[in-house]
Amino acid sequence: MAQVYCSNCGINISALHESARFCPSCGEVIERKETTMSHQTHVHVHMGRGPFNKWISLLLLLFLGPFGAHKFYEGKIVMGVLYLLTLGFFGIGLFFDFFAILFKPTEYYL
Repeated sequence: MAQVYCSNCGINISALHESARFCPSCGEVIERKETTMSHQTHVHVHMGRGPFNKWISLLLLLFLGPFGAHKFYEGKIVMGVLYLLTLGFFGIGLFFDFFAILFKPTEYYL
């Protein structure tokens, strides 16, 4: 019997009825592709906006943080405007963002 796997999350969907249109695990539309291999792994990497450099974000935060420059750099325009109008949520937002950026990987995605 041929095995059928979800092209998005990789689970075995061979037992699903032929008329099933969505994967029960991830909810994606099922594209039925049969394979004779006993085990197959599908990897789907979803990369959002980015890559962003942690050190650029940190420098923007340190020098232009009250104006929301690090938020504009990440493409978070609404948050950038809020930081600009409130000077970094009165400094409290800058404090939390400093540690959040510090513990991110060097290259990160949103």
